[in-house]
Amino acid sequence: MTSDDSPPRRRFLDSPGGTPTLLGDGGRVEGHVSIPGPLAVSGTIVADGEVGGVLTIGRTGIWHGHLRAHAAVVLGELRGTLEVATTLELGRTAVVHGTVRAALVAIADGAVVDGDIEVTGETPVVRFTDRRRLPEEGGTG
Repeated sequence: MTSDDSPPRRRFLDSPGGTPTLLGDGGRVEGHVSIPGPLAVSGTIVADGEVGGVLTIGRTGIWHGHLRAHAAVVLGELRGTLEVATTLELGRTAVVHGTVRAALVAIADGAVVDGDIEVTGETPVVRFTDRRRLPEEGGTG
């Protein structure tokens, strides 16, 4: 395979695997959250919880609390602690106030982290330029 035939490079969490549970814009959950598969959040969650699949906190999503997930993409706001078993991606619109811990961490230019980042794997934090287009740029976020 020549370099011209190589597939395009993709973010490591482009596909969450399975149909996610959704919390849309304006939705709110308080208490405790336990989801066995993927979860996509565009609303607000004030809770501790576990996500057995990929957690996606969308650009308008907010999570306050202690959270464990298999993998995660944060584009919105996280206040608390996030423990990720595998990979964590912080997009350019991410705002994190607290502690994040993951085996592999990738942080986009523009992401705000006010707290601690702990990498539990052997690869250092990966920095990247997030190419996702925001709605005001003609994209979907």
